[in-house]
This record gives sequence, structure tokens and C-alpha cells, in this order.
Amino acid sequence: MTTLTYAQIKWQEDGTPLSKQFDDVYFSKSGGPAETEYVFLQANKLPQRFQTAEKFTIAETGFGTGLNFLSACKLWLDVAPPGAQLRFISVEKFPLQQKDLERAHKQWPEFSDMAERLRSIYPDLACGWHTMKFEPEGITLRLFLGDVQDAYGSCEETVDAWFLDGFAPAKNTEMWSDTLLKRIGAMTCENGTCSTFTAAKDVRTVLESTGFAVYKIKGFGKKRDMICAEKLAR
Repeated sequence: MTTLTYAQIKWQEDGTPLSKQFDDVYFSKSGGPAETEYVFLQANKLPQRFQTAEKFTIAETGFGTGLNFLSACKLWLDVAPPGAQLRFISVEKFPLQQKDLERAHKQWPEFSDMAERLRSIYPDLACGWHTMKFEPEGITLRLFLGDVQDAYGSCEETVDAWFLDGFAPAKNTEMWSDTLLKRIGAMTCENGTCSTFTAAKDVRTVLESTGFAVYKIKGFGKKRDMICAEKLAR
């Protein structure tokens, strides 16, 4: 069983949290919510897909501050049909402490209500799956605390859209292993999608081998490239 420890955060002068474990930032200095909207919401075509969804499942590879979850929830509440159900599945090996979550969340007043509710039910430092329900919105968060391989190796969910967001591949190789990427392919439904800030060739190659059509597009801000992908029909 994995022994969990909290994330070690260094807060930079611009308000950006830096992971001491991975020497990488949790979100863009030029605007975290804008980056999430571009890299994950828009690249997975969620504004359009949410409008007709009765049920929808998103999975991601690194929960971090919860920014991607909060952004997806806001979009869902804005455009999804009444009574629709959203499942959001995520993994975090180094959970943030409450004080760090709160400090990050204060930067995004547009998410204040959902962020406060998230912090109020955020799990203690215990390895395994933790299920949090947000009613009456019809949103369920399943968060695994521990190794990403343990989480998705036995997970039986079928996923409509993936957020591949586990720090840079060169800094966190576990999040970008061939084994995990192949598992992601196996869990994705036909015509399901994934997107990520990286355009690393190794990531593109493995995703293609699992049945994804992979596209390189303009990255967010100063980043040159990123990738998005769609699972092809067999």
C-alpha cells in the first residue's frame, strides 16, 4: 500500500504554487482557468458535448488544486440539460493541504461556491478511492489518493473525455508511462477524446497505438504545441 504524504508547495511571488516534489507549477502563470478552458474544455469539445449529454464521464491523471474539476463543473452547470449526471474521476499521489487548496482557490472567485464545498468534503490522507457527491447538481467526484497505476489499473469506468495533466513528462514519468497510456486507451469509449498540454512524441505514439487519432494544435499562451485525440471507431 502506498504511503501518502502531502504536497510540498512553494508559493511564488505571482501567486503560482510550485511542486517541490516535481519542480513544476500546478497551473499557468498567465491564467490557470484560461489554460484549463483552452487545453481541456475546448480541446475536448466539452461546450458542445455537454449540451446534449444525459451522462458524461471525465477522467484525469492529476487532481492537483482541483482547478480542472472546478472549471468542468462550472461549464457543466452552465450548459448541460436539467437532470444530467457528470462523473469526474481523478488521481492524486500528493494531495494538497487545506491551507494550500484554500490559497489556490481564492485566486478564482468564479468558482468560490463549488470550491468551498469541495474543501469541506475533501478526504483525509488515506490511500484509495474517495467518492464525493454534489447535489442537486448531479455531479460525482471519484478521487483516488495514491499511485495512478493502482487507480486506473483496476478501474472499470468507461470514459468520454480525458484530461492528461500530470506535470511535464520529463519531470513525472509515472504519469506518462506506456502502461498508463495504453490503459487510458482501453478505458475510452468509441469517439471519446483526450487532450494534454504536452506534444511529446512518445505520448503521441503510444496514444496512436491504442486507437486514437492524434492531432497537434497550437498550445496555450507561449507554448508552441499541444495535442488532442479522438478514439476511432473500430
